[in-house]
Amino acid sequence: MVILDKAPSGAIIDTLAGVLDFYNMRPNPVSERSIPICRTWPRYRPEAYPDTSKIMQPFFAYIGKMSPEISPGVEAAYQLMAGGTGLTFRDYMTRCYLSKGNI
Repeated sequence: MVILDKAPSGAIIDTLAGVLDFYNMRPNPVSERSIPICRTWPRYRPEAYPDTSKIMQPFFAYIGKMSPEISPGVEAAYQLMAGGTGLTFRDYMTRCYLSKGNI
């Protein structure tokens, strides 16, 4: 990981996509200040995950696949429940799914 002085242009980011990952880190979520960061592109290494994580991966994959399919009304309800918690509607939806609605 490298801290950059300023974010590179879009053309540079596009050229290095899949090799380097550029993003802005916000150390303080309340502040608008962000720090441009560059790191090597993340690689999927299944051997790096413990067995407990591997067991849960299909559940998270299912949630990720189904979240775009929910109706706007259900999404609005999740957004309302997640309001003021610091969570996104998908975070809250994941919690509800994994806890079988007992949150």
